[in-house]
Amino acid sequence: MWLNMFTNFSIVPLRISTVLGTILSFGGFLFALAILIEKFLNPEVPQGYASLVIIFIIFSGVQLIFIGLIGEYVGRLFISNNKHPQFFITKKYENNET
Repeated sequence: MWLNMFTNFSIVPLRISTVLGTILSFGGFLFALAILIEKFLNPEVPQGYASLVIIFIIFSGVQLIFIGLIGEYVGRLFISNNKHPQFFITKKYENNET
């Protein structure tokens, strides 16, 4: 029940996907930079494995970013088309100084 409420009434999982994708992409770029520096300093490093891992991490991050962005649009459309109010006013303050 909690998972149903978390996914149906919130766009938090979509934002988590976007943030995780950004972190993965940034980490992939840092890893690529570290591998390039290591390759220039030590030319005997084996080829192939690191480049595949870098490509996989970067493109996985980019996919998560775009899934999060598309989800944000869908979530906002759902919220705007939903006829229920998105917030409740619990207390009203009035300024009587005129």
